[in-house]
Amino acid sequence: MHKLRHPLSGAIYEHVGDGLIRMEQEGRTGIFTSNGVWVQGDLNAADPEMCRWVVSQQELLARQGGPVARDRAQAYKELDVAAILNATKGVS
Repeated sequence: MHKLRHPLSGAIYEHVGDGLIRMEQEGRTGIFTSNGVWVQGDLNAADPEMCRWVVSQQELLARQGGPVARDRAQAYKELDVAAILNATKGVS
């Protein structure tokens, strides 16, 4: 499943299915809804924006089709768009 590290707290947010997020920080864990509402666990507060982001990224990958489509999407992300634009300057 999709994981992200929170840029400020360092907590790991992982989509575990059914719209639920597992958050881990300093050996403690908590389960939250996609809107950051606590469900269970030691941790009882999560960043709701991070929860929504993790779920939305997993749903995006699921909608993109099979492994070939996901590989194509990853290849696109890795493109150096600036280098391509610079290489085509002046070409008509």
